[in-house]
Parts: sequence; structure tokens; C-alpha cells
Amino acid sequence: EAFGNAKTIRNDNSSRFGKFLRVHFDRQGHVCGGSLDTYLLEKSRVVRQSMGERSYHIFYQLLSTKDQGEKEEYKLLSVLDYPYLTGEVWEIEGIDDEKEYQRTKAAMSTINLSNEQQKHIFKVISAVLHIGRIQIEGTDQAVISDNSLSVVEIISNLLEVDKEQLIKGITATKRTIRNETTYSPMTPEQSRAARDSLAMSLYESIFNFLVFSVNKSLTITDKSSKNNNNNNN
Repeated sequence: EAFGNAKTIRNDNSSRFGKFLRVHFDRQGHVCGGSLDTYLLEKSRVVRQSMGERSYHIFYQLLSTKDQGEKEEYKLLSVLDYPYLTGEVWEIEGIDDEKEYQRTKAAMSTINLSNEQQKHIFKVISAVLHIGRIQIEGTDQAVISDNSLSVVEIISNLLEVDKEQLIKGITATKRTIRNETTYSPMTPEQSRAARDSLAMSLYESIFNFLVFSVNKSLTITDKSSKNNNNNNN
């Protein structure tokens, strides 16, 4: 729910994706596993929300951490510093985002995600927020503003990618013809769309990885099936 639910006008915990849950039973009729299919994640919510709504809970949970080490490692700022959080609602009455953040981390451990994997996930989540801070200028050709170069540096470090390649990916179109690669500059409008698409794609990748991890933790193994049968016997 932290990664797929958000506050809307009508619901403080609205699911923003479709899901189909299968429950598996053994021969004795006991629940022995399950699997989850998801579809139609509302990716646009990552980069914009209607007034009075929030983006996905995980953004506010991460920003609420009181751990100074996490704040430094993930390069976290105030919720007010991120243009992607546009709904102007940062808290939900009766909900403590910091406590929910701890519950989210505990749930991630339950599905066997290591501390290192969790750190990588939160770095990507932070990078998504920082991508929205990239200001794009220019008239005919897109240019990253001078004030945003330090932001690009933060993002490249969080994602462990080359800074110059990141800039090219946002401001230029790559074409490969007969093994020769060329880059054509984007217009500012195209570049902003590419920036937002990058943020949405990164978030969707994390969401899909979490669904994969949940399904992996619910997979029925021959060993567990035999143990269940032995216990029943």
C-alpha cells in the first residue's frame, strides 16, 4: 500500500492500481501460498496530483524519517522542496508517516528484502523526487539550468549513473543508424516530458520489483509443501 496507495479527495488510502490475488490451497484445504497480478498503476500521480490530494504514501513516509543518517544518505530535503508534490497536502489526519515508514520497512524485511536492497529502493525513490527539481531552459533547444546541475549530480549519485549520460537522456534524442549513434537536441517541452517519463518509469520499475518480491515470498516450494503435508499427517 505504501507504494501503490495515495490520498485522494474522497479516500485517504485509495489504491491507485488494479490487482488480482490468487490464493493457493493444499490438498487438505489449507492456505499454502498465493500470487498477485497488478495492472494500470497510475504513473502520472508520481509527477502531479490534483489539489487536495497526495502522491504515493512512500514519498511522505521517506521524507518523515528522523534518522539523520538516512537523510544524508538519501539526500532528503523538506517536502516543500519537491515540485512533484503538487497537491499541497502533505499530512493525513490521524496518520503518522514516520511510524508508517517503519512499518513499511518491516514489511519489506518480511518479504525477504535485505537492508541493502531496501537502501537501493529508497535511493531510487529519492532520485524520483529530485528529478522533479531539474529546471529546463532554452528556446528551441533544451538546456539544463545552471542551478539544476547540482541536482543532476545528486540524482546521478543516487542512481549510480554517469552524470553526462543522464543529461543527454533528458535533453537529447538518441538515434543509431548503421552502428553510428547521433544525438538530436530536444525542445524544452520535449525535454520536460522526457524528464517526467524518466521519473515515472523509475517508480514503476520499483513498484514492479516489489510485486515480484511479494510473489516470490508467496511461492509454493516442494519443500514447504512436503512440510505442510507431514505436519498434517
